Amino acid sequence: MLNHVSGNTTNMTVHLRRHHPDAKTSGGREKQQQPSMQQALPESFRQPFTRDSKRAKEIDRAIATFIAVDMRPFSVVDKIGFREMLRVLEPRYNLPSRTYFTETAVPALYNETKAKLETAVRLDVKSFLTITAHYIDPEWQMKSSVLQTRLIESHATNYLAKALSEAVEDWKLERAK
Repeated sequence: MLNHVSGNTTNMTVHLRRHHPDAKTSGGREKQQQPSMQQALPESFRQPFTRDSKRAKEIDRAIATFIAVDMRPFSVVDKIGFREMLRVLEPRYNLPSRTYFTETAVPALYNETKAKLETAVRLDVKSFLTITAHYIDPEWQMKSSVLQTRLIESHATNYLAKALSEAVEDWKLERAK
């Protein structure tokens, strides 16, 4: 006798399995295991990326950006520590050779950046003068700071000299003797 009725068959199935193990609980039908056409989830995560996969291209571009922006030597991709880091971060990624980054990835990044810059320069032909200071801090670290950037109204020598003199005065810098 069932004391609780909830509108589902789970309680009945559990009761039958527990107290009447010989009774069929599948309505006379035996459940058959269907063969799976899909790979097991863990197996699918072990397959290496193809060279032309979106994810491999994203990682290639990130490495090319790392090399270019941080001014790293191309040989960084041959270093054991770099390879180990990539293996831990993304085991499915196969790192291309140094030649790939030298001849393909970084030049492509350069050409893309150059094209964007050429478009910007064509659209805006204003000239600017930027004054930077390069110095060694108290901890003996090389530092660079932008002191000022201003629109150049003229490329005349006297105009540029005046702009430099004003910057020296504004920043209370000593003139070189």
